[in-house]
Amino acid sequence: MKLQEELRKFIDAPYDPIINFNLGICYLELDQTTSAYSYFLRTAEFTDDTNLIYESLIQSAICLGKQVHHRKSERGMLLHALSLIPTRPESYFLLSQLYERSDDWIGAYTMAELGLQIAFDVESISNLLYPGYYGLIFQKAVTSWWIGRHDESKELFTYLFNEKESIMHDSYKQLVHNNL
Repeated sequence: MKLQEELRKFIDAPYDPIINFNLGICYLELDQTTSAYSYFLRTAEFTDDTNLIYESLIQSAICLGKQVHHRKSERGMLLHALSLIPTRPESYFLLSQLYERSDDWIGAYTMAELGLQIAFDVESISNLLYPGYYGLIFQKAVTSWWIGRHDESKELFTYLFNEKESIMHDSYKQLVHNNL
């Protein structure tokens, strides 16, 4: 089992940030979010690698999001990640989704728009629940409808349907189709 392998490595090097990060991923995959959260925080504490800190903060936010009653802390982790590397798109995307879940449509729209204007797509070392750049376009399309920008919403969904369908995950393809 991967968890046992990572725990053996941890015994030999408990302050190694990569080992802590990998343990966090293992626990997150097992849906043990509290344990995962602690290892992601340890990773951020023990490394000088800005990208690894960023990804650890995002993963921490994901853990908090799964626990439901930690929305403020989840938002804080995402904002911390955003302030650390404002040119990475994942924090904008996840913040947009967080605001959308709270029916804060203008906040969700703003995060999607800022992500599209400031961030550029990068590869991450882990699954950050970020589908790719089209995710920000999708978020902007959904939230523009809710703030009364119906024409913009239709244009964005049409763009996604016509130009990005080949790279979108099936669930997003279906959502774009349903919204059109």
